[in-house]
Amino acid sequence: MSNARLLIEGMIEQSVEEELSREIQVKIKNFFRENPEPSDDEVHAFADEMGINRHKFEEQIYAMLGHFINNVGKHNDLPDEYFDPWQLREV
Repeated sequence: MSNARLLIEGMIEQSVEEELSREIQVKIKNFFRENPEPSDDEVHAFADEMGINRHKFEEQIYAMLGHFINNVGKHNDLPDEYFDPWQLREV
């Protein structure tokens, strides 16, 4: 098999994985909207229901949580005490 073909197949596989990841993210968001504080068993049951490896599913949740914590809000590195409580509600 040529290097070009391997490269193209790798790109296609990556594209499919990225699309699946986006689909999983949407399902995870919907799941947490309907279940804001799920138990570990509920998360595992949902992963099983979707046919996704539990550990891979949890990795996706952790990645989304990390992105949210590090990228959302206007004051990532400043403690809440620096802001008026009204400002914090608006973020």
